Amino acid sequence: MGHKAGLYCLLCMSFSYTANSHALNWDSNYGANITAGYDDNLSLTSTNELDTSFSKLGLFASAEGSTELTSIELLAGINNDSYSAPSVDDRTTGNLSISLRNRSERRQSHLQVSYLIEPTIETELQDTGIIEDGSRDALSVSPGMTYAFDERNSLSINLGFTDVGYDNIPLTDYQDTSFSFGWGYRLDQTSDFSTSLSVSQYEPVSEASTDTGNLSIGYNISTSEATTYRFSAGYSEVDGSANQQTGSTYSIGISNIRDERNSFLLTAARRFQASGLGAVREEDHLSLSWAHAFSEKAQGVLSADFIGTDERDYFEIQPSISYRLSEKSSISGNYRFRQQDDATAGDAESNSLLITLSYQL
Repeated sequence: MGHKAGLYCLLCMSFSYTANSHALNWDSNYGANITAGYDDNLSLTSTNELDTSFSKLGLFASAEGSTELTSIELLAGINNDSYSAPSVDDRTTGNLSISLRNRSERRQSHLQVSYLIEPTIETELQDTGIIEDGSRDALSVSPGMTYAFDERNSLSINLGFTDVGYDNIPLTDYQDTSFSFGWGYRLDQTSDFSTSLSVSQYEPVSEASTDTGNLSIGYNISTSEATTYRFSAGYSEVDGSANQQTGSTYSIGISNIRDERNSFLLTAARRFQASGLGAVREEDHLSLSWAHAFSEKAQGVLSADFIGTDERDYFEIQPSISYRLSEKSSISGNYRFRQQDDATAGDAESNSLLITLSYQL
């Protein structure tokens, strides 16, 4: 209970500080989304056994408050999903999150807390690959702080706690706690160097825990006002009664904002990840996103993701386009192609179409 108590204390101190800060300037909005769609293989099985149409009704609200030194962001949403296939239950999901940030002359601190209830048909696409009708709820708390000793040297400390539970699906509930300690050194106005040490403990229900340690170094450089490159490489050691392994890790990020109309982001990483399979697993992840504004009202986005583990490879690509009908309403449509190569369940692919109407009240 020690690490949980520490996170709770940090949470209380952050709220206490915010409550005593100067009056916040608030901006809020809320609205609704209505989505209609069709998927020709919802559960992504090799037998293509489940095609269905579906509808989603969502309500959302957000609020942002800020002073010169402090900012708060609140987000909340609730969704009701209905499917034409009788084997898939209608489901209500939701999200609630708060993000606090505070800064002084040398220090920057943050706290993020979120609670999500999501359908496992979606969450397990990028986690276990067991895509069955169920739900996943996750509580996450992540406080952190960066302190600048001078113009070049800085120290960062970050904590993380996640509690994940599953309902109506044969996956393992777990908790994951992490701590990282890092030092950063600014080389010049456009580049910096960093090194960090992180440790985490993965605790699946009714099973032995697994400890993971990682040591990494990183380098970031901005070659222009539009383009930034981020690189890191590290070494990890996983120590558990049923899972002992070592391996290299890396992270690569490239972002480019060419002009007001075009933006591009590419990330690639290898990491050791907590999962609902009851074990820490090694994962390769590649993500690509490109956004283009056709006009003041129309925008297109192309995104793609790849995840590779020892058991499976998963790939999806999703082009979408949105059009602002008025200051408060918009309509969007997107197509998604998914493909999974699973060593046990076999190969599968699916196609889906969605149309969403959004209105801000």
